[in-house]
Amino acid sequence: MRLLYRVHLWVALSLGALFVLIGLSGCLLVYQSTLDRWLNPDLLRAGTASGTAVSATEALASVEALTGESEVVSFLSLPAASRDVYRFYVGTPERTFDRLVTVDPASGRALGERPVGEGIMRFVHVLHFRLHLGRSGQTLIGFTGLFLLFSMITGSLLWWRRRHLRLRQQPLHHGLGVYAGLPLLVVVVTGVMLALPQYTRPAVERFSPLSGLGLGHQSTVPEGNHSATDIGLSGAMSLARLHMPDGVTGSVGLPRSPEGIYRISMREADPAGWLAGSGHLVLDRYSGEILERRHWSQTSGGDRFMAWLRPLHDGRALGQPGRLLVATLGMLPLLLYVTGIRLWLRRRQSA
Repeated sequence: MRLLYRVHLWVALSLGALFVLIGLSGCLLVYQSTLDRWLNPDLLRAGTASGTAVSATEALASVEALTGESEVVSFLSLPAASRDVYRFYVGTPERTFDRLVTVDPASGRALGERPVGEGIMRFVHVLHFRLHLGRSGQTLIGFTGLFLLFSMITGSLLWWRRRHLRLRQQPLHHGLGVYAGLPLLVVVVTGVMLALPQYTRPAVERFSPLSGLGLGHQSTVPEGNHSATDIGLSGAMSLARLHMPDGVTGSVGLPRSPEGIYRISMREADPAGWLAGSGHLVLDRYSGEILERRHWSQTSGGDRFMAWLRPLHDGRALGQPGRLLVATLGMLPLLLYVTGIRLWLRRRQSA
């Protein structure tokens, strides 16, 4: 047990500050959308809650009027809640997600723009997921989560010796770690799997196939017809409603080149929330031909499992109580770090 204690101690002392940073940033990210709207109401909040009076096509026209000749509008996210806005991503063919432009769905007025990657909550998001170190930072976060998992296991084994004691007789450090351990275990395991997709996806595919994203297709440019007509955003969304009438459009990937495609992401209308299945439709921009169609009824067990990881990680799976629980768990590494150091110093003084 002495060796187990030393290993648990040195993992905590060497990586504890990083555990705290990940936990506190995750605590904020549980309410990322809410906080971002609160910090940027002029950009991310519609003027009224009267619903969507302006179509996506009309909103796109407002954004295209603001773009330069060398820019393309590459992606659209539709309003998903009351007072939500149209979100368009604009850039060049080489850097398609360069800036965010939002449009009020009630008036059709462009509300403003900001460079992608800027904003306080975006900074916190990248800090939590990648430590602002790119893909290597994401991998580091994943393996840090494995060390946190190891620390939880060793801590539970050390507690096992004192399990006969009443709760009031146990150090606060032990009580926090054990009695909050199960929900924290779910958050840590799902976080590791999200941070290390290069290992998660092959592991899941051993048990169930995973679908692609439908990004490898191209539109066929009509030969000799340089003025070929694009079906347009409205035509693409109409085809999506025709072929998936029981779904709701969530976002649209727009053509970025003459060979570009329309990729419409759909979600199941019933049930709502995180249990809703997802699918997509990929269309030729000229003919409207379906290049790929994946309905939620065709979703494999592996696809469902991967789709559940994030709602479990951020608490959405249990609604508002789940989000509050995960936000509270985000503060647990700080409490464990402080109480653990106090316990260690006390033992050193008594030794």
